[in-house]
Amino acid sequence: MTATSMPGAAPAARQFDFWLGEWDLTWDGGHGTNSIRSILGGRVIEERFRSADMSLDGISMSVYDEALDRWQQTWVDSQGSYIHLSGGWEGDRMVLRTERLRDGRLVLLRMVFAQI
Repeated sequence: MTATSMPGAAPAARQFDFWLGEWDLTWDGGHGTNSIRSILGGRVIEERFRSADMSLDGISMSVYDEALDRWQQTWVDSQGSYIHLSGGWEGDRMVLRTERLRDGRLVLLRMVFAQI
């Protein structure tokens, strides 16, 4: 089944297709790899992350929720983290957000996909 032939899927369900593929990642002081693929009939985006030093492995599942008109993502990793984010396109960036309690304060966390 191709992405365009997904029965009943809203066009917005294809908004994360830019992320599909194999990625080499770099960030402050680290690097790793990400494997992103479309699964479950094209309805779910699966991420498999691995840091080069093997200190962190993680998996996320992302799905477009038509009723809420936004993306939902769940992240879990080898350090016991669980994060649920939601969001969508804001201009030319995909932005997912969540709130977390840190040191007794509620903080906003964002994941921003830009200039990819």
